[in-house]
Amino acid sequence: MITVRSEIPEVETQRYKLWNPIAHQYSYHTPYSESRSNETYAERYIGATSYIDEYVGNDAAKLNIEFVDPSSMGFNTTAWSELDIETIVIGKVLIGDYSVDEFDGISYLMHQVRRMPNGYRELRSRFFLDSNNHVNAQLGHDPAVHCNVEMTRKFLPARVFEEFKDTK
Repeated sequence: MITVRSEIPEVETQRYKLWNPIAHQYSYHTPYSESRSNETYAERYIGATSYIDEYVGNDAAKLNIEFVDPSSMGFNTTAWSELDIETIVIGKVLIGDYSVDEFDGISYLMHQVRRMPNGYRELRSRFFLDSNNHVNAQLGHDPAVHCNVEMTRKFLPARVFEEFKDTK
């Protein structure tokens, strides 16, 4: 298991490429969520699959992440508010190719977003990766660096994005 903790500014997935502009090369989601704009954010991503080309460390990888409901993994979502947990995002992970049929049932990522007493948020990330899922010794280090680079960007606050979003 790989664990990472990052304090995070106001980040939104619409700016995924900006979170880590060198590492995030490509991202496509099915089903396409814009047609589901009347749903909550969780309703849009749970059950969706992201197909990603991304550098984690020095190597580029094709990643599949199929997002699942946290309650299906045993999380008691009704207790979150009293624990200041805003959400837990869980995805089945496949490294190496685009496929939705080959998840190993062992490799998962989990991102917990928790409001801290000072008003900021922290992101607690956990990566459970099967040794047969393209795992090597360097993979223990690289996600920690990757998460901290993408989640601590100072230029990401929503107010800055809002100010310049229509700039051509």
